[in-house]
Amino acid sequence: MKFLALIFFLLSFTANAELIDPELKPYVESFIDNSQGKVSPEDLDGMSIKFVDYKDNGKSSETLFTVATCYLRPWRTNYITVNRWWWAKNTGPMWNINKEVIIWHELGHCVLDREHTTSDYDNPWYEKLFKFLGLQDKEKSLSDGCPTSIMYPYVLPTSCLIEHEPYYIKELYTSES
Repeated sequence: MKFLALIFFLLSFTANAELIDPELKPYVESFIDNSQGKVSPEDLDGMSIKFVDYKDNGKSSETLFTVATCYLRPWRTNYITVNRWWWAKNTGPMWNINKEVIIWHELGHCVLDREHTTSDYDNPWYEKLFKFLGLQDKEKSLSDGCPTSIMYPYVLPTSCLIEHEPYYIKELYTSES
């Protein structure tokens, strides 16, 4: 019986490993590693994380400007899609930081049940207007104007990610939506 359980475990692990695109796997592993035990590989069992061509998938609600999406599915395994065009277009060491945070953001939704840190009514123009007027929304910004969380609904500026990396990592795994 133990032998059959071991075979089942090995088969399920092999099958799950193929659900995550090899190019995305290091970012998923860093999400698990940085969680300090709060997330395990088993928390991602059956989760698919793949590249898609948003402009060709026939879904009008998704556009070329969508970077990645977590699909929450009750009674079934969640999955993540990543915009292949955006990923390929943005290369270099600085973009690797953004790519990591984008995967972590989507895993924040799918694994940690985190929501965005701002309402649906907020948008980049709102933020720009506040900055232009010299105002700061204290609930949505750190003292230097950087967003308060990786769960911010837009791609975070690389300078914020570099400046506040330890803070963002801690906040991702300890904050509740």
